[in-house]
Amino acid sequence: HLDQMAAMFPIKKVLCGSRTRATAEKFADYARSKGFEVELPDDREEIAYGVDILASTIPHGKGDPPFLDCAKLRAGSFVGMVDLGNTFFPETFGAIDKMVTDDLEQSAPDGPEKMSWKRPFYGEIGDLCAGTKPGRESDEERNGVIFSGIGLGDVGPAALAFERARARGIGQVLTL
Repeated sequence: HLDQMAAMFPIKKVLCGSRTRATAEKFADYARSKGFEVELPDDREEIAYGVDILASTIPHGKGDPPFLDCAKLRAGSFVGMVDLGNTFFPETFGAIDKMVTDDLEQSAPDGPEKMSWKRPFYGEIGDLCAGTKPGRESDEERNGVIFSGIGLGDVGPAALAFERARARGIGQVLTL
């Protein structure tokens, strides 16, 4: 997530937090290796409520209870809820102005993705990319994306693998 966000936004400083200090330090080392200024606050809430861009990625099935309040996110912030929203108290989801997902059918309350988000979605990521729905319309909007990481999560690594293979002159293009 950091690599992709840094490719789109002028990120200079990264706040790292995790359920364990060792994991936070490992991510901090990675961020430093990419040239970012890094801080490791002990309080995960301090991180979440003090940043413009937040990626919540607690592993599925760990049984961790929600601990973040969407209403306390900074005005104008963006949150990528890669953990199906499990990090956040569901009763605070109304504080998010626009939430998109990768697939409305899969993300619906009766769909196969078991997300905490039970509210209507603003649309799909594709709607924003195609320009059929406007993105951020105010500097104060709290916006986000929530997805299970299944299909959409494969796109980033697949694109990276493709670019690396192309740069090395290896691989084979298949005609479908």
